[in-house]
Amino acid sequence: MTPMLDPDLASPLDGQNVLISFTLNRYIIDHLSRAMRHFDLDMESVLVWSLLAQLNVAHLITPGSCPDSVLDENGRLLKDGQEMRPLRLRDLSQISLLPRETVRRKLVKLEARGLVCRSGEGWTMERLQVDDKVRLFIQEQAQRAEAISKELSRILRCDGQPHS
Repeated sequence: MTPMLDPDLASPLDGQNVLISFTLNRYIIDHLSRAMRHFDLDMESVLVWSLLAQLNVAHLITPGSCPDSVLDENGRLLKDGQEMRPLRLRDLSQISLLPRETVRRKLVKLEARGLVCRSGEGWTMERLQVDDKVRLFIQEQAQRAEAISKELSRILRCDGQPHS
């Protein structure tokens, strides 16, 4: 059941929802289109690859983690004894809401490009493919995310009055 908005709980955010939504959507669309161009992938492949990269290591990164608590001395995520958790095709299909066969085809293409690898336990991101191209993309996107964060903070500080 979808929760209903309570009209008695109006807040200052109500007048800013359009700007907040526009700003967030602009960032998401920009991020996805840049990923597609940067890595020469279609949207579904970006989604599958991104989900795999996130979920393979999610168990290692608790919310609010400091970098030195999760990274080794070389700045790598996986410390000695830590492993990525493979994902099964069925799980990726369920999480992505894409048909199983679509996810399978995308994984096979990503594997052919050396971006993911398959084991008896499932699929993982290929660690050796976190190269300068990936690092550059992450760095650029972090800068864009910081700019969007500042923009959202500015919108939230507005009191409904025009500002110059």
